[in-house]
Amino acid sequence: MNLITYHEVLSTIKSELLAVEQGKEFTSTSELKQIELFVQILEDKLNDFYHTLPRPDPRRGLLILGGNIVKTIFGTATVSDIHELHGVLDLQNRISDIVLL
Repeated sequence: MNLITYHEVLSTIKSELLAVEQGKEFTSTSELKQIELFVQILEDKLNDFYHTLPRPDPRRGLLILGGNIVKTIFGTATVSDIHELHGVLDLQNRISDIVLL
């Protein structure tokens, strides 16, 4: 799982928060401290979540190879096929929602 986007969002929030702190235009110090605490909690939870993710296992490559062979022989769907199908269905749902509006 790629968590780079979440880390980028958190660093953007931190840099914007720092800019607000330095300008101190319309925000009270207590509000800034609450936002800093909230950002820190989010960052900690993201790091904890990252550490609970399973690590890549080299044996898993054999399962993928076996799945591709079964797909070729019997025409069964692989995980990537199912993810692609879900993406297409989500796109169709969004388009139908737009059309209905």
